[in-house]
Amino acid sequence: MIASIVLSTVEVGSTLRDLTNEVSEKLGPKDAQIFIERCIGILGCALEFADGLKFDPEASIGSLAFIDGISVPRPESAPGVISMNWLASLSEVAHETMNLESAIKRF
Repeated sequence: MIASIVLSTVEVGSTLRDLTNEVSEKLGPKDAQIFIERCIGILGCALEFADGLKFDPEASIGSLAFIDGISVPRPESAPGVISMNWLASLSEVAHETMNLESAIKRF
């Protein structure tokens, strides 16, 4: 499963580091480390560098969606290709929305 959330930016609010810390506290140590490493990989920098971006957690949480990883569009690999990076739009992918409490209970 892939979790997706749209962060509604504001002048004063939570940071991405606040969000990742909150999620990490709900995970076991190994899963928390994997989660943080993936966030850093997606950002391409340490979480501290994103502290200038503030978002409204209440407005953003309504966009939380869970997507089956197999449903994410991906390019075809060709012989000899060792590694690929791509961006995929998730707007047309079937997903399940739920509030954070439901997600925590489920996963």
